Amino acid sequence: MNLRRNFPYYMWRTFNWHVLKDHSPIVASLKLTQRCNLRCTHCPWLVTRTKELTTVEWKHKIDKLWQRGCTVVVIEGGEPTLRTDLGEIIDYCRSIGFFIILVTNGTLDIEPYHPDVLWISIEGTQPIHDSIRGAGMFQKSFDTIKKYQGKKHIVTLTTLSKKNVGDIENLLATLSPHLDGMWFSYAYPYHNIQDEILSQEEKIESARLIMSLRPQYPNIYNSDTFLKEVGCGWKCYPWLMIVVTSDGFDKDGCMIEHIEKNTCRNCDLGCNGELSKLFEVSPDTRNLWRKNVGTPITLELFGRQIW
Repeated sequence: MNLRRNFPYYMWRTFNWHVLKDHSPIVASLKLTQRCNLRCTHCPWLVTRTKELTTVEWKHKIDKLWQRGCTVVVIEGGEPTLRTDLGEIIDYCRSIGFFIILVTNGTLDIEPYHPDVLWISIEGTQPIHDSIRGAGMFQKSFDTIKKYQGKKHIVTLTTLSKKNVGDIENLLATLSPHLDGMWFSYAYPYHNIQDEILSQEEKIESARLIMSLRPQYPNIYNSDTFLKEVGCGWKCYPWLMIVVTSDGFDKDGCMIEHIEKNTCRNCDLGCNGELSKLFEVSPDTRNLWRKNVGTPITLELFGRQIW
């Protein structure tokens, strides 16, 4: 029995965080490689290529993350399916007890991999997506989604910027019937894409649009609690996540600082935002985590949610 998959464990972690002021992370982001088969216009990681840990070195690193209290591992890149040992690393994470999320662009073969949740990055419908990720890439990713619809738990991740913010409704109409969930985040103003970043007003307007579309598309995974604070300077608890780059360098907290000094007031990254709302014990954020991360962090009594 995996004790980190039951409700009392999360009650204990919440008590430690809030009462004992424990700052141990719960999510680990593993950037297995910074190699990629695409050249996305908004990606800052291509200019920070480093060497990669071996399979054995990654296993040692994963052991240490479990010992520190992480329960969720997000495997990403670069493009993680370029690692020939990806399946072995996923299996090792599962053998320890991690809940596993695999983030991919969906253009390469994913059949051998069996994470708990598969996140596929989609930036818009065909013309928008291809302008960001390359000609023909939308169809490749969409074919992957349709091929494994109902066979794998698939969620799309869309990073909103000036290039695609006008495509939200079209994207939902196109992809929602084929997916378990859709999640939206906001591009961070890295030095190379500052002209693509939405203004505060544009962020707020788009977040309100997403909330208004939820009745029509109930598989929108973002919480209203987070969306209501987009563009308004929400409080972040970056220590909840630890990021490990492909060379094994790990840093508690803000992933931005692996690349450049962060500017918190301009950040609306969904990963940190939703995780911070989980720390604040927001009910709809707990529901998001229960559906997307498999953590039993809601308590029901006689069919009614009481925590």
